[in-house]
Amino acid sequence: MFFHIRLLKHAIKQRKRYLWLILIPPAIFLIVQAFIPHKYHMTQELVVEEGVRFALGQNPLDTVSMETLLERPEMLFTESLALMDLRNQLLTREAAYRPEWSEWLPSKFAVFLQRVIYNELSLSLKQDVGISLEYSGPDRKIGAALIRFYSQRIIASAQRVPERSLVHGSVDTQVIFEVENASGRVFAESPMQISSSRTLYTHERSGKAIWILAVSALVITTSLCFMEYARPRVYTARQASRDLNVRVLGNIPDLGRLKFH
Repeated sequence: MFFHIRLLKHAIKQRKRYLWLILIPPAIFLIVQAFIPHKYHMTQELVVEEGVRFALGQNPLDTVSMETLLERPEMLFTESLALMDLRNQLLTREAAYRPEWSEWLPSKFAVFLQRVIYNELSLSLKQDVGISLEYSGPDRKIGAALIRFYSQRIIASAQRVPERSLVHGSVDTQVIFEVENASGRVFAESPMQISSSRTLYTHERSGKAIWILAVSALVITTSLCFMEYARPRVYTARQASRDLNVRVLGNIPDLGRLKFH
């Protein structure tokens, strides 16, 4: 065992000029990753006319203004029925579909969607004339699916407001007045805008780069050891005695290692 360790140390010492090859695979990995988009930025701008209200809740007469929607975007993003519709759409949309989703429980899928929406999706005011739905994340397909789903939901919620005015029943007169006077429209001003950003190094890539570096070091050192094994040399007196079938009475030390004073 110790002989093989000494042989490996000798091989590394004799061929240390080849050790720089260990850095080539992780360097190639980082360079290739630098050309792959790290994040996608998608924006869908919606024009909101004056007086628009949104029917987002399950209450037949429950409507909200644009200001309330911007203050509480969770009523648009993470409402239970919205998450169910989004899950069904993602599972049936081939572009954004992932095979592992079919094995997830609905609760796990809901947590996954909430995490993505919370970290990567936002709703903001656009120059006092509309709202901007933005996605910033690593998955282009999921981002496009989220932008399309929620922009359509915003437009559809504004279109449902006049229908809710037909449900009178025993409700407050002020609520009926607000619903009946919500006559504005919501529409997409332009197609979805998509851009991407690239970077040479990110924290997420460090684990893969270290793993590739370890594998590269193992392959290179193993190759150096095999090259040393392939050389027809006698390394020890015991090996000389075995190969030559003679008795070795002694050996001469390496004079190059002696220090003369």
